[in-house]
Amino acid sequence: MFTKVKKALALAALTAAVSLAAFAAENVREFDVGGQPALDLSNISGKITITPGDSDRIVVSYELKDDRIEVVMEQDGDRVYIRTEYPKGEGNFRGGVVFDVKFPSQGELDVNSVSGDIDVTGIDGEHGLQTVSGKVSVSDLSGELKLNSVSGSVIMTGIGEAEIRANSVSGSIKYSGGDLLGGPYKFNTTSGSVKVLHGVDASYRVRGQSISGSMNANVEGVNISKAKYSNIRSLRGEYNGGAVSLDVNAVSGSVRVEIE
Repeated sequence: MFTKVKKALALAALTAAVSLAAFAAENVREFDVGGQPALDLSNISGKITITPGDSDRIVVSYELKDDRIEVVMEQDGDRVYIRTEYPKGEGNFRGGVVFDVKFPSQGELDVNSVSGDIDVTGIDGEHGLQTVSGKVSVSDLSGELKLNSVSGSVIMTGIGEAEIRANSVSGSIKYSGGDLLGGPYKFNTTSGSVKVLHGVDASYRVRGQSISGSMNANVEGVNISKAKYSNIRSLRGEYNGGAVSLDVNAVSGSVRVEIE
């Protein structure tokens, strides 16, 4: 009797191990791509992280926080489409889907999330990244960037030559570790702050406004003025030759432009 119990337990353990291995395999997908890789990813809840991988494939790893959620993946040429689907009429989900994507070092990203953060590092190209209540972070990349968050912050670090439009409603916007190459740069927020900390070799002409927030520009050639009959503050000027256009605006938040 004892031997039968041991055999049953061993068989159960082996079955569980096989099931876990199969589940892990199902949570990784690879897509072969050519010279124009692109990714369209739509998620409802859960962080999305995208970092450089092989030049000829997109590798998508994901973790389901609730097994009622379905991850749908399709490929059309060099473009991969990913979306998460939740069953209708059901609530009380334990969580969403966490994505970790390895993408070629250059390509196109179109990433949307409702309540998760988006973090992209080292991927040059044309990117549209937007979330509602999460944070959008990009670092060590170049290209044409459209970055949007409603209640989360937008953070840009170590940016090369780029054209950037960054917007947030109640979150802050921060650019640091770059020289504002390429342009134009347009940073706008409603109730959050805008902070631009650039290198000494940057060259730009700047204009900006804050309706009721403070302004600070510790840069030679850039001046701040206040309207005579209101709290509106304006920022105008040119630094180091004025090669690039920089717009920084906030409604009730602060604006700060400084050499890092």
